[in-house]
Amino acid sequence: KIPGPARPRARGRLLPGATSVALVSQRPLSGEAQVQTMVDEHSTLALAQSPVVNFRFVDPGYFKALGIARRAGRVFDTTDRQRLVAVINERAAAAVWPRQNPLGRKFHRGGTESPLCEVIGVVSDTREVGLQREPVAMAYLPYWSEARTNASLMVVAEGGQIAGLEQAVGRTIAALDPYLTLDLLILAN
Repeated sequence: KIPGPARPRARGRLLPGATSVALVSQRPLSGEAQVQTMVDEHSTLALAQSPVVNFRFVDPGYFKALGIARRAGRVFDTTDRQRLVAVINERAAAAVWPRQNPLGRKFHRGGTESPLCEVIGVVSDTREVGLQREPVAMAYLPYWSEARTNASLMVVAEGGQIAGLEQAVGRTIAALDPYLTLDLLILAN
């Protein structure tokens, strides 16, 4: 069981030197993952012609932790737990809804049989897949919207404050759930 997004973030504030803590399904700069079509609810395109997007499952602190700028709308928070919502980057918005406002629009992930998901925010493009690659279309879904068996915990810390942080994070996670295994990524700010 992976703890809810509020628990690691609240605990993260107790970690000396940590400025941000976030969960993510795929570590940044580790390639593409969860690549699926994004199909507008009113699309008449064949599935094979629909735009392809990388999906990431993240907690609300992810955007702040990586410094991803919000361009429109908002990022999700725990009040969105009862709805299927997404934040997309500018490239995904341009691919699925060219020259249109994507906020409030709905899409299917991977095909029309999947439930509709509403776009509530747009963020800037980043080189999240790899530094040598141009930014790709990305959609960020709340971590709680899909059961996950793996995760990366990102901790952003001030440059000189990372000594001992790995052990402190390990103790905190063990206190939350002793059977939980997380991939830990500590980033110096």
